Amino acid sequence: MSQGTVSIHGKTYLTVAKRVNDFRAKCPIDEGWGIITHLVQCSDQVVVMRAEILHPTGDVIATGWAEEVRTSRGINQNAALENCETSAIGRALAAAGYGGSEYATADEVAQKLKKRKVLHAEAIVEPDHYVNWCAELVKRMVSLEDVVKLATVKQWGVPRRWSIKKRDKFLAALDAGEIEELS
Repeated sequence: MSQGTVSIHGKTYLTVAKRVNDFRAKCPIDEGWGIITHLVQCSDQVVVMRAEILHPTGDVIATGWAEEVRTSRGINQNAALENCETSAIGRALAAAGYGGSEYATADEVAQKLKKRKVLHAEAIVEPDHYVNWCAELVKRMVSLEDVVKLATVKQWGVPRRWSIKKRDKFLAALDAGEIEELS
């Protein structure tokens, strides 16, 4: 592994830092080249950003988009905005030809692999239970959006990632009137 590259499953990915350094080496600021970011959406649940690579004429030569979901742990607990901006820049640079053989950045791939390991480690991949649980919310006239908002405020984590036991306890507490915010 050379500096700024990471090999994952036989593919070489460049870090965003390496992409920026390579871009700046060929397209310096003092010649008018630019990387501009735009905050598209920022809420308690999600951050969306767009990055643009600017030619000295002011023309946009490439764009990159990124979306990050705020979480109760990990990098997106405290730095979802920064993480999202970095991803958008990395993707814009890839669109401009500074991505190596892969469009995704090393950071994005590593984050997805880590997330997948967490999901498997916590045995959270039960799509049928989740769908049934959402149907139970509908029967109780409670929107999933309201549950997600409440879970975010209470720092309970993302309901999609809750264990079966935690989802069942939530429904029981809802039925018992213990969750006043949703009554």
